[in-house]
Amino acid sequence: MKTILKLIGGLLVLAVLGVVALVTTCALRWPRNYPDVPMPAITASTDPEVIARGKYLVHAVAHCTACHTPFADTLASKPGDVLSPKGGFEWKMGPLGTIRSANITPDPRTGIGNHSDGEIARAIRHGVKKNGNGALFMFGVGPMSDEDLTAVVSYLRTIPPVENAVPPSEFGLLGKILFQGPMAFFARPHTYEQVPYVAPGGRSLERGRYLAEGPAFCAGCHSEYEDDGEAIVFVGPKFAGNRTNPVPDELEPEYAFYPPNLTPDPQTGRMAGWNEQKFIERMRAGRVWPGSPMAWESYRNMTDEDLGSLWDYLSSLPPTVRNVGEPRRKPDEELDD
Repeated sequence: MKTILKLIGGLLVLAVLGVVALVTTCALRWPRNYPDVPMPAITASTDPEVIARGKYLVHAVAHCTACHTPFADTLASKPGDVLSPKGGFEWKMGPLGTIRSANITPDPRTGIGNHSDGEIARAIRHGVKKNGNGALFMFGVGPMSDEDLTAVVSYLRTIPPVENAVPPSEFGLLGKILFQGPMAFFARPHTYEQVPYVAPGGRSLERGRYLAEGPAFCAGCHSEYEDDGEAIVFVGPKFAGNRTNPVPDELEPEYAFYPPNLTPDPQTGRMAGWNEQKFIERMRAGRVWPGSPMAWESYRNMTDEDLGSLWDYLSSLPPTVRNVGEPRRKPDEELDD
């Protein structure tokens, strides 16, 4: 009996030592640095047309201001408002920490005024900061063509600099562990399969696909995904809704959002029975729930041509049966399949 107790005690000691070693390692390795991620060969342009396209991408399609503007400013905005991406949006994640978005105006001290074009482009495309550290949540930026990436960098160079020193993000010990383990896809560099680029200026299904799978990145929320250890990979049909990766309500964290099924399935598709007019009206209408993570204030600024292209593409998807349930609910609520 004593031998068994000694054996159990020894195993418990080893387990405790293993946990201590894991915690210590994660704490010492944080933040993770990725200096070998290359900078895209992007050079800012002074062409007014390129800059104008960048403005449209930042404030509409690519929804940069949805994250790089304080949430209160976003909620108070009106259609057509040009919000300053001065940073300061906070994701309060309890014991994991508090993530704060960066000031991406060209202020040289508190913004990106001292960043090279390549450093800005790398942060957008791969989620790697100027110092090589991973930028949390930049995985939410979809694959963007070199043409659009150039336009965004060009526009950011021209906006008024705002001196706004955003406090650094804070990470609890649990956050340091999870963001290097099961939740690593939030923090490490990302690379997506590029979607064929289709320039603006016309309506087409192909343009809709580029927007939905590219810079607007509808696929990023409205699809199920998992981390394969190296990248985020989609599981099952894209746009069929997301039951496994809910997003907390920004204002009432006891609730979460489950992005709905956007395929034209007549039973479980969120837009079943809609027509194009209803779709565009909904995209322009804005928030139903104030704490929604969807970038309503950005997407409502999209052109009729681009919204029409999105409608054409989503309507062309194969219908997929997947009941996501109510888009906003408490995570512990049972879902009737």
